[in-house]
Amino acid sequence: MMQENKIGAGHALQTLLFIVIYAAGGFVQVIQTKTPQENLDESARLIRRLVELIDSGIFRELDWDLNES
Repeated sequence: MMQENKIGAGHALQTLLFIVIYAAGGFVQVIQTKTPQENLDESARLIRRLVELIDSGIFRELDWDLNES
């Protein structure tokens, strides 16, 4: 899939991380927990941290030019 869409590993990783963190935050609205607000707050904190990492360029460093492979 990465080769077909010509995306690098960094882009795939940041997308996967976002999906997992976002889904975890959504689960607290469906699954009963003892501390749903804490779980939602933690998910929001992790999303903010992921955005900071994306902005820092760390995921671009993981990308590679698939045409050279």
